[in-house]
Amino acid sequence: MKKLLIPFFAMIFSFATAQTTEEKEVQSVIENMFEDVFSKLDESLISKYFTDDFLLFEDGELMNLEDTRNMVTEIKKQFDDEAAKGHKLERKNKFEFIKTLTDGDSAQLYYKNSAEIFYDGMSIMKFDWLESANLTKSDGSWKISFLHSTKIKNKEESK
Repeated sequence: MKKLLIPFFAMIFSFATAQTTEEKEVQSVIENMFEDVFSKLDESLISKYFTDDFLLFEDGELMNLEDTRNMVTEIKKQFDDEAAKGHKLERKNKFEFIKTLTDGDSAQLYYKNSAEIFYDGMSIMKFDWLESANLTKSDGSWKISFLHSTKIKNKEESK
């Protein structure tokens, strides 16, 4: 009986580990995308993280891939303008993953996203969002096809 249980538990453990690994893989796509695209403001990496038909729903607005690229370009311009004046703007991201589902070549993530903006090392703004994302796997890599972002209002904003 022991001989039968060991392979059974080994199979269950490897299946559970594979799921966890895949979930962490898609979560890291979200974390890395925000770091590379929205913190480092590297618009050249947009095609690495997003599908060609990517859509973003944010605060009642609909944006496609080109709109997203333009938004990153505008933010980068603001950061560069401050750098030219001798100031440093920096964005730091934090994530709290609520649920991650994977099924073959598709994944859905639900998470809280926080971004803090620093000006010369001093925190000047903080934003919190509740987000969901759909990812698809193509040629062995995950890309974001849809992102829905809703700003979480603090109690003072709700009054």
